[in-house]
Amino acid sequence: LAGYDCHGASSLSKDRMIHRMMYDHHLHNPVYIGDTAGDEPAAKLAGVEFIHVSWGFGRPLNVTKSVRKFSELVEYLQSSINAR
Repeated sequence: LAGYDCHGASSLSKDRMIHRMMYDHHLHNPVYIGDTAGDEPAAKLAGVEFIHVSWGFGRPLNVTKSVRKFSELVEYLQSSINAR
């Protein structure tokens, strides 16, 4: 499964891009991984879990989950999958 979108390609807001990706790829429990304050509300508007990566460009507003390194992100995602 592969896909991407960006504002320059579709002119959609981030939350609408997330919705479109969910629809196009039949995603039922996606996670939005982002690094800016704009990513967090977009994920919330789209109704998906948000994970902040601290090595990016910004800080989240009300983050519930933040990771400091890629291996921590992978570990969290694997444990989430195993819990289902």
